[in-house]
Amino acid sequence: MLVIPLKVTERYDITPALSHWISSHSSSGANHENETHSIESQNNKKHSHNPLDEFRGDLLRISSLRMSISSSISTNSCHSVALQNNALQDLSEYAACLSQAEERGIPSNLPNFGTEWKCAFDGNHVGDHLRDLLYERCAVLYNIAALHSYQAVHNNDLGSNAGLSQACKHYSSAAGILNHISKLASNHPNSSSNGNSNSNGNNNHNSNNNHNNNGGGGLRNPSMDMSVVGISMVEKIMLAQGQSCVFEMAKLKNKPMHSVISKIASGAGDIYEEALMCIQNPILRGLDQCSCDTSGWNTGCIKSRMLLFRAYSEYHESIKAKMGKHWGVELGRLGVVEGLIEQAIIFGRKGDMDDADMEALERSKNLVMQRKEQAQGDNDGVYHETVPKPRDLPPIKGNRLSKCIFPKELLTLPKPLFVGLLPVAAKNVLQKFNHHTNAILNEDLLLCQKESEDARNSLAQVYLPQSLSAFASRDGFPNAIWEKVRTMQSHNVTESLKGDLWALKDTAEMTRSILSDVSDNIQSDIKLYNEFCTLHPSYNSAGACQRPHEVHSVVNHDLTHYQGLLQNANHGDTVLLNMLETLEVEPKFKLLHMSKGQLQNQIPTGSEGAAYDTSTLSDLLKQLSNLLKQRDLLLSKLKHTKFTYNIKEKLAKISTNSDSSSEPYEAVLRSALATFTQIHSEIQQNISKQPPLLHRILHENASFTNARQTNSVTMKRENIIQMIEEGIFAVNTCKSQVAEGLNFYKSIMPRLQQLKQRASENSVRMAVERLEFEEGTHGNLSKMKQEELDREMAERMAKEAEIGGCNAAAATTQHKDAAVAEKRWNMEGQQNNYGISHSSQPLPNTNTGTLMSQEESLKAGLLTSQKQPSSQSQLHPSQQLPRPIPHASDVTHRPLGGYVPPNQQTIHSNAPGAHHVSPYEQYTRVDDEKVASLVSMDFDPEKVVAALSKHDNNIEQALNDLLSG
Repeated sequence: MLVIPLKVTERYDITPALSHWISSHSSSGANHENETHSIESQNNKKHSHNPLDEFRGDLLRISSLRMSISSSISTNSCHSVALQNNALQDLSEYAACLSQAEERGIPSNLPNFGTEWKCAFDGNHVGDHLRDLLYERCAVLYNIAALHSYQAVHNNDLGSNAGLSQACKHYSSAAGILNHISKLASNHPNSSSNGNSNSNGNNNHNSNNNHNNNGGGGLRNPSMDMSVVGISMVEKIMLAQGQSCVFEMAKLKNKPMHSVISKIASGAGDIYEEALMCIQNPILRGLDQCSCDTSGWNTGCIKSRMLLFRAYSEYHESIKAKMGKHWGVELGRLGVVEGLIEQAIIFGRKGDMDDADMEALERSKNLVMQRKEQAQGDNDGVYHETVPKPRDLPPIKGNRLSKCIFPKELLTLPKPLFVGLLPVAAKNVLQKFNHHTNAILNEDLLLCQKESEDARNSLAQVYLPQSLSAFASRDGFPNAIWEKVRTMQSHNVTESLKGDLWALKDTAEMTRSILSDVSDNIQSDIKLYNEFCTLHPSYNSAGACQRPHEVHSVVNHDLTHYQGLLQNANHGDTVLLNMLETLEVEPKFKLLHMSKGQLQNQIPTGSEGAAYDTSTLSDLLKQLSNLLKQRDLLLSKLKHTKFTYNIKEKLAKISTNSDSSSEPYEAVLRSALATFTQIHSEIQQNISKQPPLLHRILHENASFTNARQTNSVTMKRENIIQMIEEGIFAVNTCKSQVAEGLNFYKSIMPRLQQLKQRASENSVRMAVERLEFEEGTHGNLSKMKQEELDREMAERMAKEAEIGGCNAAAATTQHKDAAVAEKRWNMEGQQNNYGISHSSQPLPNTNTGTLMSQEESLKAGLLTSQKQPSSQSQLHPSQQLPRPIPHASDVTHRPLGGYVPPNQQTIHSNAPGAHHVSPYEQYTRVDDEKVASLVSMDFDPEKVVAALSKHDNNIEQALNDLLSG
């Protein structure tokens, strides 16, 4: 099966060309005389209407579709990728958009429109189609047909009836789309007049004689895929492949009808022959040598398929002859089949047919030869019938079952496009429509409100009982009312209402508490901000952060909104919560808890007079209620029709060539107003029924009032019944209102919690900003103080170095001091078992990392002792600490009088007393600013100093150490 290759296009923004045309032709941009005068009289034109504002959504929609299509289709064989990217849906919608743009009057030769589509068969040729919107639509439809042909082959199981049926539908859709393209190309403004192609799918075997070298009645200088003969060729192949699917379905039947199958195969051969005649047209001469991957789209392959289906037709006719015991005819048909298959193999090889198809041809050839040999043997040995020559065999008339079916969805859009593109006459009609419909709607709305209010006022001036059934009998408690009371008692409605009221009260208090927390949070932030600004005046002036009212601007707006909602709800809650007390004290609610016998005792008996027939009054009241309901429905229908009637679309469908005549638009207006007039008449009829019905109700009620007994017994009975009905009505009304209140609070509670969370987050952010500002201020002061100390230290050291370099006697003094220091050091070392070797072995210089002699080290130690006197030497002898006693292991593992470097000395933390500190251990100065930062996090100051000393002022490692400890 052949798949139609795709047409490829580059990315192109169609918006500028469409915007330019719409700006100059849209009805919204037209200047009426009265509008022009009004604008000029204002002497500004500051707020002139942009005609593109109405169509920006449509322009964005059509532009995004075109960009998506160009991105999805990058090569002529990327069908699978295109389908995965929803290219078929985008192409279909884009084609419908272009079709609707044409209906709106946008011309095909759109100015400033320039795009190109590469030939599906030869990607090096694009054809002369720039500035052509109709060709854009044809190319899009062509790709839709190509994707349908791919789905027919790859998305269906061609070994089952269902798969073959679906594939046949895809081929029919592809053929129908190509047939539609052929018609569009024939009607193209640039089409040649030197000939026409028959594009209806019938008798196209003569169409190649009507095509000239310029495309034959289609587009001028087209690429070969978009020439009329090229489109017709592809259409015929799609029809032939659809016919082949029907042929395969016929073969799958349990009892195949070989006569029918033969005609179907013959029909497929006929269609392939028509495609072969198209492909032999000079316009398509380059199809056999095209550079793109279009295997199978050549003369050899098409002719091979035609011969194959001719052979299929003859083969099934031979089976029909065998079943009819026409042995000679069977042999004659099989001979024709053998010859046709041999020719099909020859042409298949010339056309580089696929290996799978070639193997199928070889198998068919072997099958036919075996059957012919068997039939020949049977005829020679048994039947001895004469074998007719091929020309003497009756021809097989083909039966075409594959049809062109154009998908109608390619011409329609769920949402219309460019609806506002109306000519001036249409816009005038639109203004009349809006004026008349608004007048009808306002008139009926005011009239219905007035009549309904008059009816209610008239009935309110007379006594109308809530339930006429209460007065239908004068003896005993009315059964209708008792059923209502019993239902309420069985469902425990009153107690349930109390529970709902308490739940409403708790929920309302909770929501108001949340709002109060949010408000307090904001006020607290303002107070903290003002206090901080008082302590740090530069904080406000420096613009370090936003003010609280700026940070909480959105929260304040929502807070005000919700406060208004809750304030309105509070009035209703107050009324409803009063019911908690009313339910306990009101007599009418106490009656609802009584049994039927108790209620019976409450009603006095022995009243005079017969029962009054209230059925007439009851029916009249029902009629009035239904009349008012019908009136409301008619009003709703009128409003809905007003806001949903799309007269713009109806006006836009009228051809733009009729601008000079307003009659078509006036006809649309009359038809539209007729719809509203009908509803208006129904409302008028409804209102006309009210006065006589209301008169009858008042007359019947007067008779009912006169017939009522006026003695004390009757009045007491009626009062009790009325109290019960009022109680039932009040409980049901209150229950529905409480349910509405609970639903309101249930819906608003999550939003209030989110509001509280946002306010808290804002407060935390402002607190962090204040802390960062405060730390930054202290940090700057500490840094300045440290820089001052460093500067003084540098000056002092420079003076000392200058004095040491200029005084020559200082060197001699230093040598003497070194000798004395050496003697003292030896004496102390012997007392403490820490001797210093007098060998010439150099000692490490802890400052420079180099080696120095003992003499130099002694000098350095003396100078150090002179500059930094020991704190212990300054104490009173009684306050001096005892000298440390070395551990036994130190004495054992160290030679007497030997020097042990600090990294080899063992310090035992578990030894009691003070520990010796080596003068060679490096001292780390702790950064005060980092100490303050960690102490502010509530860590112990001593642990902070120890951690920073341990990690050489690395605050991150020190923090990790503190957190882990």
